[in-house]
Amino acid sequence: MNPAVRQRQNLRILQVLPFYLPAHRYGGPVQSVHGLARSLVGLGADVTVFTTDIDGPGNLDVPLEREIALDGVRVWYFPVGSPRSWTRAPRLGAALALRVKEFDLVHVHGLFQYPTLVSCRACRRRGVPYVLSPRGMLDPHAIRVKSTVKKRLYLALFEGRNLKRATALHFTSAEERTLAAEMSFRTRGFVVPNGLDLVAFPDVPRSHPQRESLQNTILFLGRMSKKKGLDLLIPAFAQVVAAHPTARLTLAGPDNEGYLSTVEALISQHGLQDSVRYVGMLLGKDKLDALRGAAFLVLPSYSENFAMVVIEALACRTPVVVSDRVNVWPAVVQSQAGLVTACDVSALADAMLEMLGDRDQMREMGDKGRELVEREFTWDRLGKKMLDVYVGFLGRPDLAGPSRLAIGLDF
Repeated sequence: MNPAVRQRQNLRILQVLPFYLPAHRYGGPVQSVHGLARSLVGLGADVTVFTTDIDGPGNLDVPLEREIALDGVRVWYFPVGSPRSWTRAPRLGAALALRVKEFDLVHVHGLFQYPTLVSCRACRRRGVPYVLSPRGMLDPHAIRVKSTVKKRLYLALFEGRNLKRATALHFTSAEERTLAAEMSFRTRGFVVPNGLDLVAFPDVPRSHPQRESLQNTILFLGRMSKKKGLDLLIPAFAQVVAAHPTARLTLAGPDNEGYLSTVEALISQHGLQDSVRYVGMLLGKDKLDALRGAAFLVLPSYSENFAMVVIEALACRTPVVVSDRVNVWPAVVQSQAGLVTACDVSALADAMLEMLGDRDQMREMGDKGRELVEREFTWDRLGKKMLDVYVGFLGRPDLAGPSRLAIGLDF
């Protein structure tokens, strides 16, 4: 059937990304892509995922090169080879070359990885439209902070073509799109945020007694990484403890990069051994309890594409303190669900002190945060938006190249 007239209930969509559930250590994209795929299935689309079995230094215990079902999504894992940092998976490349014509549209997530290279190339060769999600990797700060020369060379040799020839670029926030403008090669772009399934975040009012016991605890939840602003957070928290000796900071998240030793040195340097604890990666109920039990979530990242954890905190009626480089910050400001600071120790300390100094304000911010998520960030709403985008592209083949498409979304 011609994709231009294919009914949305029969749309065949392939999602491609380097890592997938249950590789939780890779953070937001693992959750958000599965959330999107599951919501599309719920709307009647036929969704397949091609990914690898990488899980940090090890590999997922999953069946390889055969279909398994996760929440109605058809998932194929392919063995990762060397170099692992590039998530090179030759069998994934071979499967794409053989099967890409089975799909009406391919949605590729992330840049500078082997799965992106082979999926975009296969789509171009077989005439299949593809949407490319940079996932924050076109943020100038993200390019400057690590492997600048290598990334710019890769853009010139490979990724530039992938970006230029995409049907469209998908951004998860207007801020991400603005930051990427310099390097998005005039390709049409659209914004659909990441979302949540609120069934996994049942509402508990902030005034509920079980929430009061840990309300002097500040929570950081994310990878142990310099990118996350931990070198700002520790000295800023030292200023908080000077004013509020009972304040506590919980650090939760995987140490993928070996950065925890640097953080521990900072904790020792500022004499915070009794005030800061590291609890590793939290999942499921443990994560939910940590989010609900915190006075507020803090995320002072230098570069953050979207930050799913911010939306998760707000869903738990927990307000947030984030930097103005966490790209969801405009929504935080507009909804009055938290405070936004510069990437600066003094500014961050002031924001945390303001939070702890006004419990009523924190409660109001938490309530507004839950309202924001219910209004703007559920997969019920966002899955429909994304499906409308897909159908719009397939129904308008004349829209190839740099142009604007008005279908009720922000292009």
